[in-house]
Amino acid sequence: MTTAARDLHRTRPWRDALLSVAVFLLFWVLLVPLGLVFRLLGWDPLGRKPRPGAASYWRKADPGPVDFDSTR
Repeated sequence: MTTAARDLHRTRPWRDALLSVAVFLLFWVLLVPLGLVFRLLGWDPLGRKPRPGAASYWRKADPGPVDFDSTR
């Protein structure tokens, strides 16, 4: 093993630990508060809230314009 490869191998645990800490902080400092704010504001982009008066939870799909020439 060359000296450069040995040095790279020696620094890898520090890099892995630093990346783990960075991902941990990103999750808890950015994503969790953002999720809590969205939940407090009632934002439901997937429409998962129960609708007691609804006859069905199915929604009609809007297929949009279809260009059959582009599928050839």
